[in-house]
Amino acid sequence: MWGLPPEAHPVPAILGMGVLLRLLDGSPSRRGARLGFLFGLGHFIPGLAWLWSSLHVFGKIPAPVVVGMIVGLAAILSGYCALFGALLPRLVPARWLLPLAAAALWVVTEWLRAHLFSGFPWNLLGQVWDGSETCLQLADLGGVYLLSGLTLFLAGLLALAVPVGAGQGFRTPAVALVVALGVLGAGYGYGHWRLETLAADSGMLRVALVQGNVPQDLKWDPERKKDWLKRYLEHTRALEKPVDLVVWPETAVGFFLQISPEELARITTLSREINAPILTGAPMADRDGQNEWSYFNSMILIDSGETGKFASRYDKHHLVPYGEYIPFRSLAPASMHKLTHGSKDFSTGPGPVTLNWGLDKIGPLICYEVIFPDEVRQLAV
Repeated sequence: MWGLPPEAHPVPAILGMGVLLRLLDGSPSRRGARLGFLFGLGHFIPGLAWLWSSLHVFGKIPAPVVVGMIVGLAAILSGYCALFGALLPRLVPARWLLPLAAAALWVVTEWLRAHLFSGFPWNLLGQVWDGSETCLQLADLGGVYLLSGLTLFLAGLLALAVPVGAGQGFRTPAVALVVALGVLGAGYGYGHWRLETLAADSGMLRVALVQGNVPQDLKWDPERKKDWLKRYLEHTRALEKPVDLVVWPETAVGFFLQISPEELARITTLSREINAPILTGAPMADRDGQNEWSYFNSMILIDSGETGKFASRYDKHHLVPYGEYIPFRSLAPASMHKLTHGSKDFSTGPGPVTLNWGLDKIGPLICYEVIFPDEVRQLAV
């Protein structure tokens, strides 16, 4: 749908949803389901286009297979939109209830999409407000679902403003406009107040993000691992000082630091030089009492303390199906491997937990985990 990041803007989303709601107004359930499903395909297929690079360009999966995977996944996700389209006309006994019913039902379908079958809350509608720092503060009250509900409520008001027959006068559009302006005014008023409060209460931290721009097709080359680490060390050493925390990307360190004491010592020494801890992604491996290995996609905090020790560690707990592990592994053939580098599945970490840091606590999220709103909010409280 237009309006989603990276060019986030609520107006196209409100207009698009307004058209859908107008089409659904009074529709039989079957027609509503079809309209919702088609709308979902238009919403999700463009939003999943990034999988082309991940699966075809880097994963080397044949193009027709990738196209089928994208369309198939979009079709599955569109089922939630079909459910919305089928149920909404049944939930609106009086037309003036359309904004409230649409907002409530859409939020329910988004919540179901975020939780059923491990969940996939990709492109939640509330993300269209990402470009509005002020209105975005409403997420403090109800997360992205509140913003999704706001979008549908405004779209419902827009649909109410469209005449359903020659007998409708100007009263309904005028009331819808007044209510819309009142809701937006209240939202922006809260946002301004919240931003001023945050500015007055929060201290300033200097956090540096370092991106090595390592080519993905060379990232895991064992003969180049020291070259890539050197690149991150050089970029970090060149940072403007002082800095409170340095952050490297997911698996910026493409090897096991647990068995690489020399490389770990170099990072620890650099942390001492810049007088700031370094937070980096790295694969980790642990062996249990049965001498079995478990592998983790981890985030580790390295500071200037004892060389060879990690100050804190987080293991990713919400893994990508088929990308980081094979679901129902015990039932899958042994020849089936995940789509990403390495033949072994990653194991699941203990869940949303914070990392201890001298100045505060860090709420760690690795890649896929950032799209799950409940888990993000759990780390923010």
